[in-house]
Amino acid sequence: MKYIPDQIFIEPEVETSFYTQKVLSKFQDVQRRVLPQGDGLKLLEETTRNLFKGKKTLFLKAFHAEPAKICPGYSDQVLCCNYYVINLIENCPLECSYCILQAYLNKTNLTFHVNVEEIMRKTAELVKSQPNRPFRIGTGEHSDS
Repeated sequence: MKYIPDQIFIEPEVETSFYTQKVLSKFQDVQRRVLPQGDGLKLLEETTRNLFKGKKTLFLKAFHAEPAKICPGYSDQVLCCNYYVINLIENCPLECSYCILQAYLNKTNLTFHVNVEEIMRKTAELVKSQPNRPFRIGTGEHSDS
């Protein structure tokens, strides 16, 4: 399946980023809109309430939290397996009825965190800060990796 969005929403801060420009050049004929500062997310949510329409909406934004987070199944009662997740993408364009993402995520649009270099740099810093600890890193918590 080749994914082609119906519309692309862009956070103002990533409008000129490398991956934003790469995506926009791939989908030159797709309607695009830079979200206004402040109320932009509200506009995106109103536009993509419908699940099917939401999956045809691509949202390009920056990820500002710590990108590599410990496995969501970890607790104090379990031995940690050193598995971390990075969420470069949120959601999936497919409509698989068995997929947990349909219920797990509380948003309908497909999101790509375009500040990939920053995410990779911060993840590398985490790994380097603990040189004697093994790390396993995956990408499938918020998307179909």
